[in-house]
Amino acid sequence: MDRSQAYTISKTLAEKEILSYNTIESGSDNGLEVVSLVCGLVGGDTLLSYIPGSMGVILSPLVRDSLNSYYESLQHLQELLGCVPLVHIEDVCEAHVFCMEKPSLKVSWEKEEADGKTGL
Repeated sequence: MDRSQAYTISKTLAEKEILSYNTIESGSDNGLEVVSLVCGLVGGDTLLSYIPGSMGVILSPLVRDSLNSYYESLQHLQELLGCVPLVHIEDVCEAHVFCMEKPSLKVSWEKEEADGKTGL
């Protein structure tokens, strides 16, 4: 098992565990509401003095980085998902702000489903 596979497995297990708290306290006002934002591969501007790992993965085919693990990570995403979902960092920030501004996303989601809308 390589590094990207281990990361994917551990992240999936951790997310399943934390999301189980949504069902433990269902129907109770004291429950913990957990929201999972699936962002894909994040890229965009940075203030860092180095290229972040995600940008290395995104750029790996352009710089012919086939000997590095960045390209292997990109291949792993392709095999796992059938595509490589890319998202800009500003969109990720807006999604986080959206979630934090809502008192309850469950209520918003249920209302949108009732109105025939889905998604954020």
